[in-house]
Amino acid sequence: MKQLLPAQQLWFARLCIGAIQADGVVRLSEFEYFSRLASLLSATQEREELVKQVESGEPLSVEIKPPAGLAREILPQIFVELGRICLVDDNLSATETTYLRKISQAFGFSPIYEAQLMDWCLEGLNWRQDRLDLCGLTPHRGRVPVHQLSQSQRIWYAELLISALNQGHPTRMEMSFLQGALGFLEDPAQRARLSRMIDQGERPELGEVPQIKPEFIRLALAEALALLGLSEGGQTAGYLARLVQVTGLPKERVEEISDWLDQGLQWTATGRDLAQCGEFV
Repeated sequence: MKQLLPAQQLWFARLCIGAIQADGVVRLSEFEYFSRLASLLSATQEREELVKQVESGEPLSVEIKPPAGLAREILPQIFVELGRICLVDDNLSATETTYLRKISQAFGFSPIYEAQLMDWCLEGLNWRQDRLDLCGLTPHRGRVPVHQLSQSQRIWYAELLISALNQGHPTRMEMSFLQGALGFLEDPAQRARLSRMIDQGERPELGEVPQIKPEFIRLALAEALALLGLSEGGQTAGYLARLVQVTGLPKERVEEISDWLDQGLQWTATGRDLAQCGEFV
């Protein structure tokens, strides 16, 4: 985003909205992801309008042709980010695939390079869905219903997410988003304590689960694993063992989660390589 001029940033943001709306449903995970991206936009008013556009669900007319003056070398990076957006809801519909292929053609990618990109997206889909299998969940399973949690349960949930995020080296965007999400805590002192932990990269100790329904624990675990998948290998075997213990999973899940994280590192590295070696017609 920082490599783009303000007008190019808006074009990219609109492409992202097109990816989110491609399957006809705007899910909370997609809205949250776009909100994080939009926070990097230089133009404040346009940022607010685009976030409202996504929130409203109203279809947006998107110009996919790259604007004049945009360096061709940036196009593969943009496509990889659009692929990530399409996978945020752990699904890749036929309409999303069609949208990505239209983007590829508008960007002038070669057929071989397009096939590599689409294979990468499918690998990412399988990887994300494997996370749900590890947690005993199905796609579109929803999110942790925070409004049904007591304050002690909310604190445990927040500490779980922070401990997962801070296993690695989170970006400012990820840190800012999680800080904003602490609004579900009623106690200002607890919000301040946990916000400080996010800022300073501290890792809360994983305490015992305070009588939360098993299905809520699985949902919380899935969100924690999603954050761990961003950690670039910072987690330790000890942390994974404790995570499995407090969430009530079988011990053998430690190795399975470790393997899953390694697969995610490889997938991320492949995406990074693809973003740097575009092939054009």
